[in-house]
Amino acid sequence: MTASAWLLFATLLGLGECGHLYAGLGALLSALAAAAYLSTLRPSRPAPSRARLLVAGGFLLAAALSARLGETGVLAALALIVAAAAVAAGQASAQAAIARSHLLALAAFALLWPLYRLGGAFWSTLERLSLAYSGAVGNLVGNQYVLSATAIALPGLVLAALFVVARAMLAARRSWAWALRALGILLAAHLIGLAALEPFAIGVQRWAPWLDYLLLNPQALLVLFMIAGLAVAERGAPPAAAAAPVAAGAAARAALAVLAGALVWAFVVGWSPPVRPVAGRVLLYDRGFLDWKLPQFGRYGQRSGGMFGLLPVVLRGWGYQPTISADSLIERHLSDYQCVVLINVNTSFSARELEDLRRFVERGGSLLVLGDHTGVVGIRGPYNELLRPFGIRYQFDCASFPGNSWEYAMAPITHPLRAGLTHDDEPQIWVGASLEADPPARPVLLARYGFSDFGEPTQYEMSYLGDRKFNPGERLDDLVLAAERRYGRGRVLVFGDTSPFQSGALVKSQRFVARVFGYLLGRPAAWPRVLTALLAVVGLAVIAVALGRPRAAPATALAAVPLGVALGAALALAPHARAETPWPQAAVALIDHSHVERFDELSWFDDCVGGLEYNLLRNEYLPRWVERGLARELERASVLFVIAPARRFGAAEVAAVDRFVERGGWLFLSVGYEEREGSKNLLDHFGFDVGPTPLTQFEERVGPLEVRFHKGWPLVALAKDARVLASHLERPVVAARRIGRGGVVVVGDSWFFLNRNLEGENGAYEGNVQFVRQLLDLAREGKPAS
Repeated sequence: MTASAWLLFATLLGLGECGHLYAGLGALLSALAAAAYLSTLRPSRPAPSRARLLVAGGFLLAAALSARLGETGVLAALALIVAAAAVAAGQASAQAAIARSHLLALAAFALLWPLYRLGGAFWSTLERLSLAYSGAVGNLVGNQYVLSATAIALPGLVLAALFVVARAMLAARRSWAWALRALGILLAAHLIGLAALEPFAIGVQRWAPWLDYLLLNPQALLVLFMIAGLAVAERGAPPAAAAAPVAAGAAARAALAVLAGALVWAFVVGWSPPVRPVAGRVLLYDRGFLDWKLPQFGRYGQRSGGMFGLLPVVLRGWGYQPTISADSLIERHLSDYQCVVLINVNTSFSARELEDLRRFVERGGSLLVLGDHTGVVGIRGPYNELLRPFGIRYQFDCASFPGNSWEYAMAPITHPLRAGLTHDDEPQIWVGASLEADPPARPVLLARYGFSDFGEPTQYEMSYLGDRKFNPGERLDDLVLAAERRYGRGRVLVFGDTSPFQSGALVKSQRFVARVFGYLLGRPAAWPRVLTALLAVVGLAVIAVALGRPRAAPATALAAVPLGVALGAALALAPHARAETPWPQAAVALIDHSHVERFDELSWFDDCVGGLEYNLLRNEYLPRWVERGLARELERASVLFVIAPARRFGAAEVAAVDRFVERGGWLFLSVGYEEREGSKNLLDHFGFDVGPTPLTQFEERVGPLEVRFHKGWPLVALAKDARVLASHLERPVVAARRIGRGGVVVVGDSWFFLNRNLEGENGAYEGNVQFVRQLLDLAREGKPAS
């Protein structure tokens, strides 16, 4: 493979554009491809020690940049590696000339990338071109291709074309005839790859099912075709001109100017004014497929908890004033509210309601529209009529993820609501519809990988869901899961899935949902659009002037473009990423998930904690998962549940839990002997331990209650002031200890708080439900029971 091919491969892997991969694996493969690139450009003479140190330093700095600054950081990292290779190869060498052409291409690509990730008109245009192009190729081969820009590896095609153009621009004699021929070869290779997808899919299904990964990731195959095309296209490339000598001071000034210009450009493109939180009034429209129930004692199982009952609770906890009302949506009823929430509305709006809702948004109100897959219960007609002025439409489909969830499948769209997400599953989007968004509407949550599974009109009992398999004619990749339109002085925000706002998901999604309402109810700072456009032009002008003629531009100045873009993009989103989400004014029960705990991330399988969450709600606690930053979360929580962690708590975390307990918090720790290693320092600190004698599954009477243990172990080495709350065969299995104003409860059973032992999808163990109620009463009373 040529140097250009290795760099193309490294860039696409680093950007996550080579198929649905675990992020760590993509980063590793990108680093290996970058190393192969360096070996390809290795000079014929052994490089001096200084040059080798320069390359090594470039690699280390590149790793730091890509880890901290996301996709634009990847481009900056690769540019640093290429610049280091150019300097190490020697200014007058052929390898340095090739590296400089790569830097020029990366610089141009980096300037385009923020526009692409903005999800606006530029992104929408490329998507439509990709769908039209793939559809035309599909017609040629007798198949239906509906492939997005990601699916056809359009970013890779653009970067490969930039490599060719840059090589022609920096040649000793510019050869545009060669460039046109090379671009034709690239396009032909890409077209052949697209045409080959159909026979390739047939071959995989018949003879090589182990390659089925490529069926939903055609870009991986297309990248190989482009690499081959690039290798052929670069044969006969004109020799590159040697770089003109540039004084060190002039090179440094050019690099600083370019860095500043690129930073301004990326900052302006990605900038969205931060909002000032406002404690506004929220109308929760009470017509549609929804209910406001909450879990109650005496009703158990998954369906006992209702759908959206927790939403008004958390809104009140965040300081908003929610009102549930079924009054008509006319101006007289809307005037008292700053935000209107519509959930699965399946009745048509009157002409007056449509107009008054439009005017409500135009005058500065916010409209949040929540719907579900395949137009379930008839929501598509009313919703699409309502959203017509805003350019957003619900599709009759189910947006289907490529694995078990949307993890590693989401595109990092530049939007305030994306900033600060810890992982792709944090919004708790699951099975919903995809949306169409016409500019100026744009995506807020975009699934880079996944497919649009057509609904089946005859499957009423299955809510019109299709076969959940990818079929010809269904769209592949770049699915809009949530979209926004700024209209007048207000906003319309549309979700294709109601899951993030449902009671069962709010335990995990409440930080994201808090950001949604903060964004909709906040008031953005004034930011003149004319000034934005002017600053963008100034940034590009500074880059153009500082670089001067591309042939004379030093490698350091070219590398400064991606670096400036990375810094500018990060600065633009920094205020939103650092924005604090409001802490609910309620008794919060934390469920730790930051130490690889025993339970699954889903809710209603046997080894999940959906039942525990429902029991916390019944006892008037607001459950909240902790994915990171446990010490910070503990500062305002009431109770903490830790369930058989696999990763040990650090000394600082143990100290934070100790402070939490001392000032009145309660720790509930369930762990068996087999899994006690991750809890050992917590157990030691608070005066508990778990013995090695298995007690297996049993039921034990605790007062009037029959309490079930799934896999019990005895507690040993108890502190003198610990009180036994339950025992089996005269061995303690549950004990509590008062510490400061709070306390600690330890249960010798890793399964005790999980669904299988407490409350599952279809029912509960009443004795365990009441025993958990008693344990939580300890936290309220502030003393362990005897």
